[in-house]
Amino acid sequence: MKIETKQNCIWIRYAESPYALFANKENLMEQIAKNECLVLIVEPSNTFKMPQDSVQCELISEFFSELSVLTIIADTALEKTELAALLLFDIRLGCSDYVICKDTVLSEKQKSQYEILCGEKALLKYLSFAESETEESLVTNLVRVLPQSANFHEEVNKYVESLLEGKSSFQIKAVISCFVQARKGDAVRILNEESRQFYRLMKAKMEESANGTNETMV
Repeated sequence: MKIETKQNCIWIRYAESPYALFANKENLMEQIAKNECLVLIVEPSNTFKMPQDSVQCELISEFFSELSVLTIIADTALEKTELAALLLFDIRLGCSDYVICKDTVLSEKQKSQYEILCGEKALLKYLSFAESETEESLVTNLVRVLPQSANFHEEVNKYVESLLEGKSSFQIKAVISCFVQARKGDAVRILNEESRQFYRLMKAKMEESANGTNETMV
């Protein structure tokens, strides 16, 4: 596992597993704080799976859900990544759609996450697929497919830049706070957080206008 920092982003290359990231959490958190990072980008190894131990899985999920940065998993072959590991991240970037088979069964919590990430229609489609006796696979909307190019890293960089472009640190942190609530799989909490951040943003804009400065937006 290799950790690199670039502007507001921290990149982790060759991540062996979610547990490896969790086991290295102190160093990871230190790097995020030291470099004032807003985005965590993880490039997984060929197999990126959750551990078999349910207690470890809970600890890993809790760790990812509380991260104060936007989390992205990016790889040219995300089809090799376990669904439970994919759902740890706010955004998933790849080169092809993510397809699940009959042996992939979503828990109730994962269904809530799936609905928030992909929409109600996508969840209903999954539920129909799970009950079907004829369909063997389902194409999900979990992975954002990047334009095909010779340089995948460049495409990831472009995507991240498009997310941050024109936004202050204040605005980015407001967006991240909504993602943090989305990780909980609770639509009501997301709406409440979106409302809270909207009014914070309006207040900051009014203060900026009154003071003739943009310091409140930093």
